[in-house]
Amino acid sequence: MKFNYKRHIPSGIIIAAITLSAGLGVLRVPDRLMQDGLFQQGGIPSSDIVIIGIDEKALSHIGPYNNWNRDIMAHALENLASDQEKLPAAVLIDSLYTGYTTAESDYNLSERASELGVVVTATAAKFSRDYTISQYEEPYDSLREVTTQGHINAMEDKDGIMRHGILYIDANGERVYSAAYQAASLYASYHNLEIHVPPVNSRGQFYINYTAGPETYYDGVSIYDLIEGNVHPDYYAGKIVLIGPYAAGLQDSYFTSIDHSRLMNGVEIQANVIQSMLDGNHKVEVTTLPQIIFMVIVLALCAFLFSSDKIYCSVISAVLISGLNIGLSLLLFSMGYVVHPLWVIAGIIILLSESIIANYISASKQKTEITKTFERYVAPEIVNEIIKGGTDALKLGGRLTDIAILFVDVRGFT
Repeated sequence: MKFNYKRHIPSGIIIAAITLSAGLGVLRVPDRLMQDGLFQQGGIPSSDIVIIGIDEKALSHIGPYNNWNRDIMAHALENLASDQEKLPAAVLIDSLYTGYTTAESDYNLSERASELGVVVTATAAKFSRDYTISQYEEPYDSLREVTTQGHINAMEDKDGIMRHGILYIDANGERVYSAAYQAASLYASYHNLEIHVPPVNSRGQFYINYTAGPETYYDGVSIYDLIEGNVHPDYYAGKIVLIGPYAAGLQDSYFTSIDHSRLMNGVEIQANVIQSMLDGNHKVEVTTLPQIIFMVIVLALCAFLFSSDKIYCSVISAVLISGLNIGLSLLLFSMGYVVHPLWVIAGIIILLSESIIANYISASKQKTEITKTFERYVAPEIVNEIIKGGTDALKLGGRLTDIAILFVDVRGFT
């Protein structure tokens, strides 16, 4: 194949444009959506992580959540400690208890948490635009002294999808780890296990590899059932118990990378993060530079292959290379690396489109030139045959072929 430098100028411009777009994040949203579809396939949720929901059942029997006093949660913790032989390994309360209410109610909650001894209470930070903490909330003093604190901050991506967790924040001069991390640590200590800390970026964020989608960890057990004594200790003995909002009106739900169509409650996201820490099922997002280098090499190869005049060869090459790119992305994910699968595919689609358009223009121009050259000298049928043969039909020297010649004379004509 003769290399035509001029023919590859548009391809070079396209590759440069795709590279710039990828580097500036122009493809971020569609690429993230493709990552979600490829990578977030789920797994088997752990039976050692259970959710007790502040759900519609509890709200209908106890009343609006904003009106609950702290005796309700105290009663729930008291029942979790009712059988000293079957205590939970950790209890994460996914709700804030800041400030003071009544002395008796505050005291009851602190005492019940102290008796249980494995309670994680929530803190929360508010961030300014430069990611510095503008406000930090934590439990009231007596509750903070008898529990382990962990932040419950979450931060969606720009498209509104929850793909990343925050391992820690630095507040009031201290590093505060997430409530999920603290609960996983208590569970690991109880069972003499190790937890696996996810790799994080400069802001303490990590990629969440979801094990389960919405309503998977939740067995329909309500905090009202626990308060009424209808939850057997075997259900939570030695396990991680998550108590948190599980009603739509409490506005603690998000779209996640494992399911864009259904909202997942925040307490379920906590459950997914905990399981990833226990299983060590973490993924590292590969930095931009090596992926851009790989993309440029692949697209340069594609530009060379697509320069063929045979469009079907270009299409087959595009399909094969795109398939290999997806396969490689899945292989890397299984090895613990998250890459951008769309970058190469977007470049291939644009390069192939440019190649098809260029071939069409070239063929149209060639047809016009042949028609103009021969239509004044030979019959239209001959011109059509020449057009079908393309430039091969115009080679000097003619061609060898078998023909039949008929010589005739019309009587009385000459």
